[in-house]
Amino acid sequence: MKYNCQCLCGKVNYNVILDNLDFSICHCSMCRKNTDGTGFLYFYTYCQPNFSSSDFLSTYNAQNIAERVFCNQCGTLLYYRHFESKGYFIPIGVVDNLSEEKVKLVSEWYYQVNRVIMITIKKQKNIKKEISTMTWRENRIKSAQNGTNPMLIKEMTGGFLVFGDVQFLPGYCVLLPKREVNSLNNLSLEERESFLLDMSIVGDALLSMCGATRVNYDILGNTDNYLHAHIFPRYDWEEEERRKMPVWLYDKSNWRNPDTAYQEEKHGEIRSRIKNYLDKES
Repeated sequence: MKYNCQCLCGKVNYNVILDNLDFSICHCSMCRKNTDGTGFLYFYTYCQPNFSSSDFLSTYNAQNIAERVFCNQCGTLLYYRHFESKGYFIPIGVVDNLSEEKVKLVSEWYYQVNRVIMITIKKQKNIKKEISTMTWRENRIKSAQNGTNPMLIKEMTGGFLVFGDVQFLPGYCVLLPKREVNSLNNLSLEERESFLLDMSIVGDALLSMCGATRVNYDILGNTDNYLHAHIFPRYDWEEEERRKMPVWLYDKSNWRNPDTAYQEEKHGEIRSRIKNYLDKES
């Protein structure tokens, strides 16, 4: 959904697309200094903010890992962008007309020597917290469960569907189970049926929404020791020899190349089409 944002003096106006109103709080030293308080409250999105004018924008490079963009008239922070993740951190305070019923605190970040501690809010009413030393990439299933996995497309009957980190085959998705298990065989027969049915339904979405000619399904677990199903769309525009072979025989650079990494401006439309198809089917 698109939200309007404004700085304190009103000279900067912009809009940003947010998938939801789940917010987090960062308590690192830089954020405490920047906000002159205990932490930085933010929404996270891969969508680039759209400014009506750049006349009053200034940028501060934060230790060559991120940038902070602010109004050069009143000093309001407009967004923080991390160069590696390519995501945008939008301060809660700049977003107009928020619905208090939908705004939800999902995590807090604390930094200690040699480690990062993420506190995930399990039940907002009772402020019950679970402490772990992980990022969403380190435990993709748990982060899907607690709503901190930014690649989550949809919670399905038998699993969580997430968009692939890389998109050299546009529409590539991964299906995660509802609970942490090492293999398909660790699920009950009923859970297996739901998981595999969901996997095939995602394939239907890729065939319908991405123009794929067929779909490859892979459940491996040889490197990442948890159940997850790779769902690859295959295309006529692939080189003929490539089309005949498994996806894993593509050059390994495709899995690390920034040009093939997920970017909202490039792949957000495909991601939305897949979600819309699944919403209609559910």
